[in-house]
Amino acid sequence: MLRTLTHRILLIIVPIFAGIMVAAVISIMNLLAVEEQVDHLGTETVEQMRLSMEYTAQLQRLITEVTAYTYTGNPEEREEAEAAINQAGAILAELDATTLHGGDSTGVAEAAQLQQQRIDLLAEIARLLDQVVQQRQSQARVNVVGALETLEELEEEGEALTAVVNAHLAEDVVRSRQAATTSMRRGLFGIIGALVVTGVLMLVSMLLLQRQVIRPIRAVSQAAVAVTQDDLTRRVTVTSQDEVGNLQQSFNQMVAGLQTQRELLEQRNQELADERAALKQALDDLHRSSAERTALLENTVEQLSAPILPVRKGVLVMPIIGAVIEQRAQRLQTTLLQTIAARHARIVIIDVTGLTAVNPGVVQALIETIQSTLLLGARPVVVGINPAMATALTELGAPLEDLRAMADLEAAVAFALHPGASAIA
Repeated sequence: MLRTLTHRILLIIVPIFAGIMVAAVISIMNLLAVEEQVDHLGTETVEQMRLSMEYTAQLQRLITEVTAYTYTGNPEEREEAEAAINQAGAILAELDATTLHGGDSTGVAEAAQLQQQRIDLLAEIARLLDQVVQQRQSQARVNVVGALETLEELEEEGEALTAVVNAHLAEDVVRSRQAATTSMRRGLFGIIGALVVTGVLMLVSMLLLQRQVIRPIRAVSQAAVAVTQDDLTRRVTVTSQDEVGNLQQSFNQMVAGLQTQRELLEQRNQELADERAALKQALDDLHRSSAERTALLENTVEQLSAPILPVRKGVLVMPIIGAVIEQRAQRLQTTLLQTIAARHARIVIIDVTGLTAVNPGVVQALIETIQSTLLLGARPVVVGINPAMATALTELGAPLEDLRAMADLEAAVAFALHPGASAIA
């Protein structure tokens, strides 16, 4: 049952696929045939034409040079004639390496015959040149008229041979074009036939799919849209016993389940609303308590980050740790001044070893603290000044004459306990 729709789709797809494959095979076979003919035209035939033209040009040059040498006996003209013979021979060798057949045995035989005639013609001209050379070297009387008549006959023979070769090349081109055209027509007719059959199969397939698959699925889709619009009473008719029918049954069961779940959710939502109100009240109370604890914690941390420690009567120590921002600097200064006034301190040790960053603002705050300490009658002792802070204190005009600087806290405490002892300034 469950594989019925799958079999139907396979019965539709397989013929279509077969038609497409037939069209593809026909196209490939004919393209290969056309490619062969085009390759023949583009390589062998064109190369034959080029070599034939070069051979004809060398032959004309050879006849011209032999004629001139026959008249004058100039050795340079003889060398030019021999060079022309060598070049013509090289061209004939290249012609042997190519084939001109047009797709049949008759063309092959005719091409071989024309090639042999070219070789014979070149050999006759070479023999004539050798004969004239021997007569010149032996200082015998050269039969100029006879040699020229022979050359004229050979030239006429070469022109006739060239005309025959050109005609043969033209026939080869025509044969190749005809073969390519025939292959293209066969391929076109085969493709058209395969496409027609494929089109008919596709039309039948679309009709079957429309009736057995698309319409039932469209009905399910429309019902699904209604469900998304909060219509949980919508149902579809089961039209078959295959996968589409199972889809329709599953959809009806799903909608029924959604309707039941909706009722349960509405009930649960009311319960959650009550619980949410209670949780909101508890959360507000928690936020208030957390804010109070956070404020208390920040105050405690602030006090611990810069505590003021009494070492003995009249001596205070204030270590500054971490980063100092403007608000914190003000609080530190206020707390220190209040403690100095309350304890009647005479020496205040300010330990800046733990500062994490030194910038102009921090140095300026330190200068103000030192000046305020002096105004209250206490003597400031600064511990842990680094090179950057020392440079900044100098540039900003700190009261260095009233400032006592110590290398470490131990030395500062010793100075505070024994003011008369010497210390490192």
